[in-house]
Amino acid sequence: ALILAIVGSPAAADGYTGNVLLENCAPESSSFETGVCGGYITGVTAGMHLPPRTDRASDRRLNFPTFTYVCTGNGVTFGQMRDVVIKGLRENPETRNEPASVLVHRYLAEAFPC
Repeated sequence: ALILAIVGSPAAADGYTGNVLLENCAPESSSFETGVCGGYITGVTAGMHLPPRTDRASDRRLNFPTFTYVCTGNGVTFGQMRDVVIKGLRENPETRNEPASVLVHRYLAEAFPC
């Protein structure tokens, strides 16, 4: 089984929220926007391969939350992870104003717990 570490950022520096991510992932989006959707989720997912570094002074100063692990197991595809994220965005409109990276982490952690 593949184990991924997830860390949420306390704020979206670029303003890329769940609302924006969902717009980019919508079926009626342009091919460019659809590419942004897939690329963003891929990038966040790739970042989950980084080892936990909670000993860094800068991490403590920024008040990063506790690490959450995701265990995708064998055979879990990127398409499945993308579907999980889109489902979470659609079913939780009250949190879509949060940073997209935090939401991607949250939905994958809920879907693929260790």
